[in-house]
Amino acid sequence: MHLCIRKTKYMFQALSWQNFLVGLAVFSAAWYAVVGLLYYSSEFRRWTQSMSEKVFGYYKPTDLSKELPVEAEPDHEDQRDLFKSALCLRDEISAVLNQSLQRRFVKEEMMMALQKKIQNYPALRQTAFRVEMNKFIDEETKNRCSIRLSEDELKMLWYS
Repeated sequence: MHLCIRKTKYMFQALSWQNFLVGLAVFSAAWYAVVGLLYYSSEFRRWTQSMSEKVFGYYKPTDLSKELPVEAEPDHEDQRDLFKSALCLRDEISAVLNQSLQRRFVKEEMMMALQKKIQNYPALRQTAFRVEMNKFIDEETKNRCSIRLSEDELKMLWYS
């Protein structure tokens, strides 16, 4: 029994307070990192993607083979009208996203509201503006609502 007490006494002398606190800090940091990644993995992924896009200027190219063919270039007056329509649609999309934030829409409700707005602009459906609107919708839903829309969901917005 006397030998056991002596070993314990030496063990406590070998471990300094500084070593103890450093070990505790490392263990606590590791613990919170693991728990944080388990509970907030999707938010962490979104954050790292947005940071890489900001730092490296990452641009995800769209697969144009999946897109509908774009019609021939319209004349200047038609282009101006299409551009005005695209700006109006962008404003309406922003309004829908603001409304979905205020009313706390789920993804399906937000998509239905967007689809109703987009239906009012059939002239944009077969133009290059549709690709740009899809990029705008994707970025805004990601940034404002923390909702990620797939390419198929973005295509579904244009057809009723």
